[in-house]
Amino acid sequence: MKKNGFTLTELLISLVIFSFMAVTLSTVYATANRFFFQQYREDMWKNRLTLSMKFIKNKLSAATEIERPALGAETNDLAFYTNFIKSPPGDTTYPGNGCAPTTAVSSQWHYFCVNSNILYYYTGTIAAPAQCPNEAGVANWIGTISCGVTGGGVVLSQNITIPANRTTYFGRVNTPSNTVRVSLRMLWQATGGFSTIARNIDTSDETYVTINRPAAW
Repeated sequence: MKKNGFTLTELLISLVIFSFMAVTLSTVYATANRFFFQQYREDMWKNRLTLSMKFIKNKLSAATEIERPALGAETNDLAFYTNFIKSPPGDTTYPGNGCAPTTAVSSQWHYFCVNSNILYYYTGTIAAPAQCPNEAGVANWIGTISCGVTGGGVVLSQNITIPANRTTYFGRVNTPSNTVRVSLRMLWQATGGFSTIARNIDTSDETYVTINRPAAW
């Protein structure tokens, strides 16, 4: 009785075909996997930049006084107050004298800065004083903060740097007195083992924020 079966040649051909298929599938999987993680990484860092910018805009738009940068200047830190009124009422000078409200609602100071490519946020309360100090006196809290070293700061994002077309993060050059330019760049650079399988992530965002006080101040 004759038995049918695969010859050695047929088995070898089948093995070669299967090997090619396995290599092709593994290559497709590895490529798709790298693309997925690259896209995920890009989306993650871009979202962090967007959220950081929105956070700054939300806080800054409620400001009533800007401490840094000064009008016509550019800085790498941003300092301002919310619920901070002018003294005496009707004072049209700027910066003029500042005064925390005497109501139960206290003024707050807000501070944004970057250290080692990490964006930090600090905030605190200004108690309503018996007699309104000038702004220079109120702003003494700035000197007590060492960005990224002083405790109490909140990390908003990493890999933050200055955009290529700017020299600072914040500016009030050629802007109305109640407007601040905010410029942030997210730069993630592939290093080590990532350098051969990932590409750099480089995206920038810039906005002009008008604060909650008349431009005449």
